[in-house]
Parts: sequence; structure tokens; C-alpha cells
Amino acid sequence: MIQKFLLRTGFFLGILTSIIVVCLLAGTILSKQRAHFKVTAPHKKILAIGNSHVTYALNEKILDNLLNFGSDGEAYFYSYTKAKKLLEANPEIRYLLIGFSNNMIRNSIQRWYEDETFISHHLPKYVNWMDVEDLKLIYSENPKAVIMATAKFIAFDLKAVSTGKFPINEWGGPGILTNQLSDSVVKNTNNAMNLYETGIHSVNLRYLKKIIEMAKSKNVQPVLVRTPVHALYKVDNEQDLQHVYRNNFADLPFLDFQHFPLADSCFADYDHLNKNGAELFSRALKAELKKIVD
Repeated sequence: MIQKFLLRTGFFLGILTSIIVVCLLAGTILSKQRAHFKVTAPHKKILAIGNSHVTYALNEKILDNLLNFGSDGEAYFYSYTKAKKLLEANPEIRYLLIGFSNNMIRNSIQRWYEDETFISHHLPKYVNWMDVEDLKLIYSENPKAVIMATAKFIAFDLKAVSTGKFPINEWGGPGILTNQLSDSVVKNTNNAMNLYETGIHSVNLRYLKKIIEMAKSKNVQPVLVRTPVHALYKVDNEQDLQHVYRNNFADLPFLDFQHFPLADSCFADYDHLNKNGAELFSRALKAELKKIVD
């Protein structure tokens, strides 16, 4: 009786596994067939990538020659795949604007690589186009989370299949924050603390280097940008960021707007701009980009 039960269970699991594998393969093939990354108009020369700082700080209506593909909580590990595919499909892009903020080089960014929430949110959108090396890396960080993300991966592919097109908007885009810092929040300087694990995150730095090398190989000029933060926002790894820049990217333009003067009403929180702040900053950034962009 037990033997028969085990045989039936094994048969059922085998069928279930086969169905999952078939769904994965079919979804991957069909999704890739429908994946068209052509998104630019001829006048769009700049692609912007990065985390939420980029998402909410760059106004495409003001920066009319720019495509904002920032994405909340996105490590350079994922941005690498995105930038590679978008630059391959859009030869009109001649400049790659990369968000370069203090939190993106520090060790605390490790949670963006190993936390189940971050993996399940980002990995399914990019896994079809990742190199084997990339897949091995993220699997080594949290095998269970990668396996658990399979359901979202299938759902993402099915969406591409059912709609007949790849949902490129899920790779990022401009966002708008309408809230603003209140006087009570501003007065409580403890809210502005940036006390996370210090030190330089070697993997995120490695993928930033890969992004830059890949862009250069396509004759695309990388440009680093740091968006404004509130005057009370305490950054405790500035020396690390400057060290990383001087020793790795000193040949690149670095548009540093960390201390760009903005009123409290221009911030949604201490390190994200709201709609008003984004408009003011984007006008200033546009003037600086004119010195670089042909």
C-alpha cells in the first residue's frame, strides 16, 4: 500500500515538474519572440538608468531628449541587463545617464541581492536576457528566493504572450511623488539619518563597471549623475563614493547635484524629490547636459 502511494506521488510530482518545465520553456521562447526593445524616437539621445532617485528626479517633459528607465530598488546587477538590451535595440541613444548615489556603493545594498522581496520583484523581468554568469550569481545569493520567483517569472512571460508584446514599461520609467516634507518631519533630524552598514559593495561596483564598459563598447558615452538630497540628510560614506569615482571612473563626466539648493517643499522625503523638485532639478540638469550632449 505504501509502495503504491509512493509510486503515485512520484508520478504526480513528475507530471507536475514536467508541466512547470514546459511552461517555463514555452513562456521563455514566446516571450523572447515578442520582446521588442525599440522604444526611442530619433531625438531621444539619452537613456537614464538607476534606482528610485532617478525614477522620481528626472522629468521627461523637461528633459525631452531623455528616456527615464529608473526603477525603485534596482541594483546595478539588474540595470546591466536592461541597459544592454535597450542600447542594442536603440542605436539612436548616444549617452547613458547612470544614477550614482551613496547608497548604491555601500555594503548595505546587499539586501537588494539576497532579500526575497527584491529578487521576486526584479528577477522575473530580466531573467530571460541574463547571462549564465549573472544567473549563477543571483542563485548563489538566495537559491530559495530564486526558485520561489519562478511563479512570477511564468506570469510575466504569460503576460507578454497574452498581450502579444513585451511589457517594457515594467522595466522602469518616470514616476511622480506629490507629497512633501512637513515641518514636523524636517525638525526631527533623526529621520534624516543614513546609518547603514558601510564599506563598498564589490558586486554592485563590479556591475556598474560592466554597465560602463558595455556602453563604451557600443560607442555610448556614460555619464554619472547624483540627484539632490535634503540638507539634513546625513551621508556617512562620502569618502567611499569619492574613492570609487577617482579610482574607477575619473574619465567620466560626473554631474553632482547632491547639494543643489531646493526648498523643503521640493522633497517627498530626505533623498527623493517630489514633482516640484523634479521640475526644478530637471531644468538645471538639462542645462548641464547641453554641455555634454551633441
